Amino acid sequence: MLIHYVLNQNDFERLLNTPRKLRDKLILRLFYATGMRTMELSKLKRANVDIENRTLTILDSKKHIELPIPIDSKTGELLKEYISCFRGNKSEYLFPSRRLCGYMTKEGLIHIVKSNARKLGLPHSDKWSPRWFRRRIARYWVQQKGDLTALQQLLRHELFSSTAVYINGIRFDDELRSEYDRIIR
Repeated sequence: MLIHYVLNQNDFERLLNTPRKLRDKLILRLFYATGMRTMELSKLKRANVDIENRTLTILDSKKHIELPIPIDSKTGELLKEYISCFRGNKSEYLFPSRRLCGYMTKEGLIHIVKSNARKLGLPHSDKWSPRWFRRRIARYWVQQKGDLTALQQLLRHELFSSTAVYINGIRFDDELRSEYDRIIR
């Protein structure tokens, strides 16, 4: 039986500050700040980073369309620092690899998340994955009484039932409960 551990903000803050490598710190920050799926981050190209306007253009891994994703100033600063260290590297990908595909694999990104969770001794560190960042975004959104339809759009889910999986078990106030019931029907 899988035990669901509800991650708190403190766990995420500690995790974001764990990596020593700038690359790993940026990867965790991008998962945390954008809710990107693993393959979206893996295949992110340098040409799709607009630091000045603080946006990333991703190829949505489910719909295969390009979408702009805003980033916060802290993530923008990390990106700027990372890219300035990137000079001389000819790869088109933001997180290059020597592998034939040219970009860091899904497994490589998952390893970064798990190994940093393990370093901190966080509960269930072997189960940590980039999806946990998406779950944290959804939980925080609901706690802040955000619009559930907007959350569905943020997570880029076609069906609200996919979004509902991320917020399962959260206590809703009456207003959010009625919105949830309206959408889920």
